[in-house]
Amino acid sequence: MICRQCGSNNWDQATICGACGARLFAAPAPTAWQPPNAAAYQGQYVTSYVQRVAEPLYRAKGWMKFIGVLTIIYGGLLVLSLSGIILAWLPIWLGIVLCSASSKIGLAFETDNENEFHASLKNLATYFRVAGIATLVIIILGVIALLGAIAYWSTQRR
Repeated sequence: MICRQCGSNNWDQATICGACGARLFAAPAPTAWQPPNAAAYQGQYVTSYVQRVAEPLYRAKGWMKFIGVLTIIYGGLLVLSLSGIILAWLPIWLGIVLCSASSKIGLAFETDNENEFHASLKNLATYFRVAGIATLVIIILGVIALLGAIAYWSTQRR
């Protein structure tokens, strides 16, 4: 429970603020929150914290699944090249992680399951972390290749 006077965080059962001594009052019951497009949710009102927080991701879960499937297909096509055989596992795995996040966010929203919501966020964090690292590696290798090409061309002109 947060103190209205000093903003300190207190135990939920506390009646007096541990920091300033002010009397703590329970927060009023939350009002039902209605998503912007209530028809998309078949008339159900979103009232839980998990649903309020997961709603933007829930609305984008179709796009997450679409990008995940395209990434898996890209990895499958990458297998067809000689060098791609070594690297194809990365986009396939990232696609699976993104599709899994999409499924878990849907399940979390529809069942109001906080554990599924947390698992979907962990999947998204893994996806972006690995995709970011892969992007940095590609940029670094590109810069090294560019510098090597410049060095090669400068020695050929002499």
